[in-house]
Amino acid sequence: MKTYTSEQVAEHNKADDIWIIIDGKVFDVTNFVNEHPGGKKVLVKMAGKDASKKFAQFHSPSVMQKVGLPMQIGVVADAKLRQLPWCLISSSGSGGGGAKLSGLPRNLVQLFIFSFSYIPLCMLSSIPFLLLLHLVALIKTVSAVEGGEGTYPLAHITGPQIIENSTHIPTGYYTFRHVETGQYLQFIDSGNQIVPARADSANATAFNGTMWTVKWHGDKNYSIHHLNAVKYDKCISTRWDHLRGLDDAAVMWQCEVDNITRNDIDFDIYPGFHGVYNASDPHPLEKRLERRYENTYEAIRQDKQQWLFMRYDPTETPKWTNVRFDPDTAENHVEGDIVKPNRKKNQNSGSNQFYIVSAAHLWNMKPRCIYPQASYVFTFTPNNTGVTALDHCVWGNTSQLWEATLWKPANFPMGFEPDPRYIDNGTDAFLLWNAHTSPGTTILWWACLASLALFAWIWRT
Repeated sequence: MKTYTSEQVAEHNKADDIWIIIDGKVFDVTNFVNEHPGGKKVLVKMAGKDASKKFAQFHSPSVMQKVGLPMQIGVVADAKLRQLPWCLISSSGSGGGGAKLSGLPRNLVQLFIFSFSYIPLCMLSSIPFLLLLHLVALIKTVSAVEGGEGTYPLAHITGPQIIENSTHIPTGYYTFRHVETGQYLQFIDSGNQIVPARADSANATAFNGTMWTVKWHGDKNYSIHHLNAVKYDKCISTRWDHLRGLDDAAVMWQCEVDNITRNDIDFDIYPGFHGVYNASDPHPLEKRLERRYENTYEAIRQDKQQWLFMRYDPTETPKWTNVRFDPDTAENHVEGDIVKPNRKKNQNSGSNQFYIVSAAHLWNMKPRCIYPQASYVFTFTPNNTGVTALDHCVWGNTSQLWEATLWKPANFPMGFEPDPRYIDNGTDAFLLWNAHTSPGTTILWWACLASLALFAWIWRT
């Protein structure tokens, strides 16, 4: 295997001539840039540089074996091993005969085996190092706090990446069809459910139950709405499970993110059809066997009702028919006539494929995408008997991919309008009760007043 210096590798730093270094090995990735799942920009940015840390963050060792090694052209002559005692370095390196670090212990048991295995070889020179390893492992074991399933140390990297790869879409009325299974995301008023319609059911089509109102809320954040039978505005919301420590499902909840507009769909995409529901759909509820706290779910907040539409192909800008969304004005711009929606003729304003990503916990937890799996497990929230699972977002995983069809664009005003019953205008400042007073405070005030009246009556008599 040929040997290169870091300076020689650094000369190959053009878009049409890209060499990179990973773990002391030199790779020519020039012909791979257009096939790289993470995009061409990433490789161009690292051209001529050591990409070991970046590679380790986003790839497993199997990727190197299957994809990387065929592109290796040599090793780096001046690659330096970590400054560890000589006895911790194995000479059985692969790929050019270079030395490699032997496996370090991962827990206390391995650490003791590791120590006594290497003491005869290292003699006294490695004893301080081994004692230090014992101390570090002991501190880590004592002080470690088990994180939830959603804990993700790379969230500060994946969060910005998801936002960068997400896009603006026109506001309006959409259906969401799963690319692989053909299931439509549907709202079922009975039980306040959001579940994917089975692909073999009559509901797996565009009709009122699968039509959603999509509104914009700044940046690339959107909310997804549906009115229930009594015209309450419900939003697809992210449910956080304290017990598991992650966002586990998409549920329907009273909209906290927007209450200015409650939009009834002003067209009927499937006249006369209102969905087919029977005893087996939705499924009966299930009880969890293990004991749980009464409420392990966190209250729904505005950020939990916002979603991002991450592009299937980050290099492509989604195209719509005669319409585009302008974030500067928060309105759709239409060129010509709006396409009249027609289900039979498949007339609409365009379809594009997206990952529907929760905007909640995007910066400190695993990113979560809507996944076409219904759950009818009942634990605490009786009005959310059917929910749709969230899954760890993985770019390139088509099982998380949805086809968003815009049937009709529409503009919606932004903002939140408080209920006038709960606005403190100062007129009731001297009352013993108002809309802001808690029941406990009210009872206390009246108890004090009654006590004062009783004391006055006794004193007078």
